[in-house]
Amino acid sequence: MYLLDAQGNVINKIKKGDARKQKEWRFPLKYHYHTRILREGLYTEESMKHPAKMNPLWAQRIIQEYSKLNEVILDPMAGVGTTGIEASRLGRKAVMIDIERKWVNEMKKNIKLLEKNGQKIGEVMVMRGDATKLNKTMFPRKFKPDVVIFSPPYGHEGVSGDTSLRGGEKYDEYGERDRNIGMKKGKAYDEAMLKVYASINKVLPKNKLMIVNIKDRTENRKRIRTGERLKNIAPLLGFKFVESRRIYAPPSGFRNIAEKKHGIPKIRSERILVFKKVGEPKIKLSDNA
Repeated sequence: MYLLDAQGNVINKIKKGDARKQKEWRFPLKYHYHTRILREGLYTEESMKHPAKMNPLWAQRIIQEYSKLNEVILDPMAGVGTTGIEASRLGRKAVMIDIERKWVNEMKKNIKLLEKNGQKIGEVMVMRGDATKLNKTMFPRKFKPDVVIFSPPYGHEGVSGDTSLRGGEKYDEYGERDRNIGMKKGKAYDEAMLKVYASINKVLPKNKLMIVNIKDRTENRKRIRTGERLKNIAPLLGFKFVESRRIYAPPSGFRNIAEKKHGIPKIRSERILVFKKVGEPKIKLSDNA
């Protein structure tokens, strides 16, 4: 297993046996706070403004840990396409779906940059779609998902007075708020995310994996243990919990200040939760979440 910089140079190697033993993943601090250097030349400048980009190194490690060469990776909430771009660089195919036209357009530009830089190996398909209605998406035969890898939004944290970071980047406001799950709060957010997981179940073959990069969020200065909630509800959604990995995510100065000023809970990690599809959802969800 290896980790790449934006130019395709190997910056770290991890033996497969050692990787499987690691319950906590740690990356060089400079790649937490300055993720731009992992994107230069592969992502548009506008992409840097996305509110919750997954750290490219995290994506690379998840992809190598839980997928095989030539498999198709689906990211139903793809943003600027980090999962797909890193998957392509590592010899996987990818289907990237997002609900916002703006980010779908940026993803397409990013794929062109990837190809221009000679780092596109696996095919990538970019589509505009609703993560809660994946069964209505027409997947070409060669793009039928083998594994799902994605990172849910943080539920309106950044615009409700709290501050969240992914890979050292400030969380700002999402666009197209009416349909964007990232703009929802509380019960509305939870119900919308249940729909996403149920939707994933409909397009993922049985016994295949869903990997979720998830972080506890804060609401009204209280910590919401999002990962534990998902593990508890997973059986009702047709998924079996397999394992968890912890990613150490040190706070930036911005986060430290916000915690002291607003009394926000200290959150120093994100989780990689792995689930296997074992059946169909056992709960019915309304269409109005």
